[in-house]
Amino acid sequence: VDLSKAELGLVYERDKLVRVLAPGARQFYWRAAEPVRVERVDIGALAIDATVLKQLRAPAAPELQREIQAAALVVEVAAEQVGLLMIDGALRAVLAPGVYGYWRYGRNLRVDVVDTRLAELEVAGQEILTRDKVSLRVNLVAVYRITDAVLAKTRVADVRAYAYRELQFGLRQAIGMR
Repeated sequence: VDLSKAELGLVYERDKLVRVLAPGARQFYWRAAEPVRVERVDIGALAIDATVLKQLRAPAAPELQREIQAAALVVEVAAEQVGLLMIDGALRAVLAPGVYGYWRYGRNLRVDVVDTRLAELEVAGQEILTRDKVSLRVNLVAVYRITDAVLAKTRVADVRAYAYRELQFGLRQAIGMR
């Protein structure tokens, strides 16, 4: 097997995946031994086929697991979550719940998973002076949900810290004027 720089090889023995060959690899197999089949995969195609993805998610050996981690990014986006696919630092796709697989070679891949369930944020023990100089100790609990994952990840570094500061400043302003 002699692979080009634009393809990788999936090596099957007895119809079981046993190796993932990197682009440009050269490998020799005996014809008289166990029947070996090598499936060539074009890495120009970003997404991994569903049948191949199923095989990649259940590796038989630890060395195969390492080869799969080097070759592919496999991510599961759970219910009530949104995945943001980043390729070479740019947002390329918004992923709905499900299992996704992408070939890594020649690209820097990352999937940021954003939880869209209700979350609670507590601003505790704020000492605030009212307009007539009375000191109050105030606690505030807020419930929020991220509805636009792209906006939350691209505009704010830390959504939780940003929301905390906004709640804290809003609380101080509201009470300080009374």
